[in-house]
Amino acid sequence: MLENPHRKALLRKAADGNEHLIALQNDKVIKETTSGRKRSVDIPQSLWKTVCKADANIILMHNHPSEATPFSFEDVWVFYQAQGVTEMTAEAQKASFSIQRTEITKNLKHSFKDFGTYGKNLDKHLLPDVDAGQIGADMATSAIMHAVMQSMHKRGFVNYRYAGDMSEREKIIADTLRSAS
Repeated sequence: MLENPHRKALLRKAADGNEHLIALQNDKVIKETTSGRKRSVDIPQSLWKTVCKADANIILMHNHPSEATPFSFEDVWVFYQAQGVTEMTAEAQKASFSIQRTEITKNLKHSFKDFGTYGKNLDKHLLPDVDAGQIGADMATSAIMHAVMQSMHKRGFVNYRYAGDMSEREKIIADTLRSAS
């Protein structure tokens, strides 16, 4: 797993099956929150004002209640909008994902729609398998987002890292999607 001393605390909180968020500034917790929902966590307005300041130097850590789900499109959009966030992590029981800003992340807004379109095109490749019940919708989404994040990393928009267990099938699907596009 990606090393972070706050990961274990976050996963302990996540045992309730909901998403939680921890915001760090200079390695100190400045905010912990949960929405009580399984698929999203809201960023309180007071924290949003802080993370949008370009020099805030914030790490946003949140969990995904599943075993190994990477970032969602919403996660990536928050990462772009919150200019003071230097790193975002998504922690799951069996995997850990991280994106960090690069020198060219500031260009992400112009390309974010391109990556959204890229993800939707990948989705079309998997839709028949999902419809046929050969793969689950969650697995398809995970594979698509993993392929999108790898593509963003390859182009220098973000530093993307992951550690842990994505299923072999998810990795194969993601690699196939990336090479098909």
